[in-house]
Amino acid sequence: MAEDEPVVTRAWRHLERPVRILVYLLIALTLVMLFHQSEYLVVHLFDVLLLFVFAAIIALLLTPVIDRMERLSVFKGRRVFAVVLLYVVIIGLIAGLIALVTPALIGQAKQLPALAESAPPSSDQSSGSSRGHWEP
Repeated sequence: MAEDEPVVTRAWRHLERPVRILVYLLIALTLVMLFHQSEYLVVHLFDVLLLFVFAAIIALLLTPVIDRMERLSVFKGRRVFAVVLLYVVIIGLIAGLIALVTPALIGQAKQLPALAESAPPSSDQSSGSSRGHWEP
């Protein structure tokens, strides 16, 4: 039996390198296929991780404010109340800003058709080219 093994190994030794290259190529192809299959999962995991990053940034920015609020006698030992109050104030400011800006944006959006009609013709329209030209 010991005499047969060296003969078999010598017979297959010339195939060792091509087989190794083929195995590496199959591994690379498998990784590429796994990547394409898991791209959907990776994108959604990135979205979730991005939410955690934004939450961490908000927490880092608001922690000093909450610490100062806790020093006040009203909030002594009531960190949760301070956090809830701060969030209510921030959401109220954002809602107030939206309420102030929205009427102006709506008014400007209503004026867009009149502005489009009174606008001078562009160089494409004056040259008679109909490509990319939209007429209402």
